[in-house]
Amino acid sequence: MEEYIELLNERLKKFSPYVLGGVVGSIVHRLREKGMSLGYFIASMFVSMFVSLCVGIICKDYFEIKQDTVIYVLTGISGVFSKDLLDEIQEIIKELSTIFKNKFGK
Repeated sequence: MEEYIELLNERLKKFSPYVLGGVVGSIVHRLREKGMSLGYFIASMFVSMFVSLCVGIICKDYFEIKQDTVIYVLTGISGVFSKDLLDEIQEIIKELSTIFKNKFGK
């Protein structure tokens, strides 16, 4: 059991700056949007945290960016634009779905 707690603690130390970048990004997004309700802000904060965590992991492991400060900036920016990023990804998936349906005749 102690091994799991230690592993969880290690993961939290490793990835918490990325999540924090998402929180800061969502706060900046809230400042930009004047009519955002509290419920929408909390929902966008969780989306921002998830997107910034994904961006941080991709930058560190896939692109092998060594400077942590660059990764923190990218996670903050992704937190600000996370809703827009997810909307674009959703549109791409819808278009791919339409292409596959037409190609396979479903």
